[in-house]
Amino acid sequence: MRTTRITSRENQFVKEIRSLRLKKNRIAEHRFVIEGFKMFHEAVSSGNFPYYAVVSDEVGDKVFPSEIISDMERSSCEVYSVPDGLFRSISATESPQGILAVVKMPLSIYYAGMSQPVFDDVFSEIAVDAASIEGGGNNEKVFAVVLEGIMDPGNLGSIIRTADAFGCTCVVASSDCADIFNDKTIRATMGSIFHIHIIVVDDIAASVKDMKRFGVRIFAAVPNSRKSCSSADFTGHIAIIIGNEAHGLGSAVLSEADELLAIPMSGRAESLNASAASAVLLYEVSRQRAR
Repeated sequence: MRTTRITSRENQFVKEIRSLRLKKNRIAEHRFVIEGFKMFHEAVSSGNFPYYAVVSDEVGDKVFPSEIISDMERSSCEVYSVPDGLFRSISATESPQGILAVVKMPLSIYYAGMSQPVFDDVFSEIAVDAASIEGGGNNEKVFAVVLEGIMDPGNLGSIIRTADAFGCTCVVASSDCADIFNDKTIRATMGSIFHIHIIVVDDIAASVKDMKRFGVRIFAAVPNSRKSCSSADFTGHIAIIIGNEAHGLGSAVLSEADELLAIPMSGRAESLNASAASAVLLYEVSRQRAR
């Protein structure tokens, strides 16, 4: 594997990687940083070829996994080698694997507050045509996850990963959720960031209302509902809303819900975190649809 050597902290690529740790720069450049062999492979496998990759001397001195070498050849990205100390200074992980890359934001992610007409267009395009929903055709049923105020990036990333695992159509997130391209969010997705449609909106209640107009039934997860998630009918076009762990869902979003659901728990814990609750609910949806 041929690499180009970088040793200066003032190198343009080193400076760009540091700048992309800031959200405003990621938005402006439509680029973000991924780290680790898994993320690199998932990016290339999804067709999101890196602009360039950076490897540390420690990794460069070892044998690269064969699939990573193939990925580098397939993507034709430039590979730069740097001293271990310099790599650690640009890495966002405590125990880096010694490889990172700069990639473009996936086209499947709509990463800005958008007007409701734009949301309508995006949602109908990536989910299913509105006429097909209303007509009850044989198209794949909408299965959306709606997130309000999920502020922990690890939880957000895990929910995206879970949504991908259970075949969700899309994730709709309020703009006060953690940043989709935060380093911790990206790592927690384990590559699912490249597999699923994600829409970030300023007005989550208005977006939920629009989803209802498209024929999607809205289920909100709340701790005090008398109705169990296992008794709900998830076989149609549906969206599951999950809120902030500390404060729950806002009144505006709750007012748009068709049904309020709780997860039955027999133990002494008062609640589940947002990621665990999502996994339970999405599994139940998947279970019902597999019948």
